[in-house]
Amino acid sequence: MRSATKSLHENVASIGTSLGFKVVHEFAIPKLLGYGPVLDVAWFRPLTTAQRRGIEKLGAAIPVRPEGLLVAGWEVEGSDASTRGMQADLANLRVSGAPFRFLAAAGGTSDNLAVRAARLARTQARFFGGGGDGVAVFDARRLPKLAAEPLSPTLATLSPSKLRKKKGGGGEGPWAEGTRAELRQRGEAAGFVVFESYRSQHPAGADLTVSEVDMVWALPMPVGLAALAKAIDAPRATRFVDMPRADHVAVVGFELENNDKKHAFGGLLTLASHAMAGVFVAGNASAARAAREAMTTYSAHYPLARVTVCQEFLP
Repeated sequence: MRSATKSLHENVASIGTSLGFKVVHEFAIPKLLGYGPVLDVAWFRPLTTAQRRGIEKLGAAIPVRPEGLLVAGWEVEGSDASTRGMQADLANLRVSGAPFRFLAAAGGTSDNLAVRAARLARTQARFFGGGGDGVAVFDARRLPKLAAEPLSPTLATLSPSKLRKKKGGGGEGPWAEGTRAELRQRGEAAGFVVFESYRSQHPAGADLTVSEVDMVWALPMPVGLAALAKAIDAPRATRFVDMPRADHVAVVGFELENNDKKHAFGGLLTLASHAMAGVFVAGNASAARAAREAMTTYSAHYPLARVTVCQEFLP
């Protein structure tokens, strides 16, 4: 690794440390099947024992590491890189499952690598249904200045609504209220912030459909992370690509269903897009079986690897 690129990695590490994250260089994403990508730098939010157990008890498909929860992945290209190499950068970030993803590419190169990287991210987003979406692509030459910015590690204050629907919708049935109460109690007892009827986190003014999942267990992020996102986004030429709100991370999303038809299957896609992991909570054996069959079909075309079906709450 060139000394200049190594220095950029250290800038990324310094930013993460100032935000209170656990920083890991050359983080090897745990192998599932085949190739195991390595991120240049990864940021982790520490988890309490109760939070770890809460996630594990549900069987939520989040690989909780000893360092905690992977919340940000970084790939850094400090010199000229091939388009195919940056294709892999974007793919590695996607595979990581990190909700915040950054590709810092050097500007000022012979063909302006930063601009080429941003164009590639938009191209992947078009052809691979989000391959480059959710990635902040910007000029790596800005990292030293960003590392010098004072970024607060104080956690954001979240104010979720505690209003519960009067009756379950979308085929939930009469068992939904008790299941919601149980999931809320578990989440709050573990130290998560619980949102009900959690809506899509789209940027203001975006011409996108707003949908909901029934519940989310969330964790607040450092207020400095939002400041960092804003600083990165300041020069519009960086072509910052839409990322989730930086004040929190939706860790686990829940959909409660006893419907075994198409309506419920749409809920699988909603789960995949609203949280790091999704849990389809089935109200009967037929709904659970149908959801698993739909996942088998859809998984070849949609990113459903972190959605699971739960039968723990069958009436």
